[in-house]
Amino acid sequence: MLARWRWVLHQLTKRLWFRASLFSLLGIATALLAVFFKDYIPESLPARIGADAVDKILGIIASSMLA
Repeated sequence: MLARWRWVLHQLTKRLWFRASLFSLLGIATALLAVFFKDYIPESLPARIGADAVDKILGIIASSMLA
């Protein structure tokens, strides 16, 4: 009986909609955690990181997606 449940779980996790749903739930959970922990993040943090650093990171991600 346990082997059948393991097989069903394995088949379920291989589905594309399952992975997309899991990533969506993780994104929602991250956004909710950000709301709860916003008081613990220093006000000067966005100014220290800046848009230039974010632009470089996005450039790296975009070039790796093209490869």
